[in-house]
Amino acid sequence: MSSTATDLSTLSPSDRKRSYGEFRNIVAQRGLYFSEGAEPTDRKRNTKWVATVTVSGVTYRSDAFTQGKMEALHLAAASALRHLGAP
Repeated sequence: MSSTATDLSTLSPSDRKRSYGEFRNIVAQRGLYFSEGAEPTDRKRNTKWVATVTVSGVTYRSDAFTQGKMEALHLAAASALRHLGAP
């Protein structure tokens, strides 16, 4: 299984917000199986999150310094979208 991470500096704020919904739609349209997960990196404060989405055996990971669960999922999804060839 391979893995790739998203560089926060390459995503605009609008990319961060729309990526997760687009990712789910594209995966569904292509009939691909995916899994997702997110967890805090600092369990006492829940202030930093890391997320992964896996599509067809390839895992895409968000940066570990995101401020919330959904932002982490958006970033992981943005990385997956790039590799799936989505605009």
